[in-house]
Amino acid sequence: VYGLYAAAKRRKSLQAWARRCGLNFDPAKNTHVDNQYPHFECLQRGRDRYGYNFMSGDWKGRDVLCFDYHYTTGSGKNRTTHHLSAVIMETPFVLKSLFIRPEGFFDKVTEFFGYDDIDFESAEFSRKFYVKSTNQPFVTRGT
Repeated sequence: VYGLYAAAKRRKSLQAWARRCGLNFDPAKNTHVDNQYPHFECLQRGRDRYGYNFMSGDWKGRDVLCFDYHYTTGSGKNRTTHHLSAVIMETPFVLKSLFIRPEGFFDKVTEFFGYDDIDFESAEFSRKFYVKSTNQPFVTRGT
């Protein structure tokens, strides 16, 4: 019940934000987002994949698409539902990939073996979030 309440509250907040920014808002599920953007690896994981809470339109002279995304991995007792939010915007220049998510236990384990993510001056941020990019200097330039 709380999950439904929280989802409705988020949907209303996103709709109000979209309206303030002059963007269109569509809360409906779209099960084809993964096919529309096959080069985004994060949209190709798991099953039961769909986007929802779509915000789209012109933002400061750029076409932008923002949405929430859902997918499921595992089965039975090992079933996990994943949620993420995405922003897709066309730019006149090439951007490198940037991936940010909450840092988990296995990130700490892999870090021990030398597979590290990008760390920032803020130790608190670096502890809480896993950050990867194909262009580390660009990501850390402002820190």
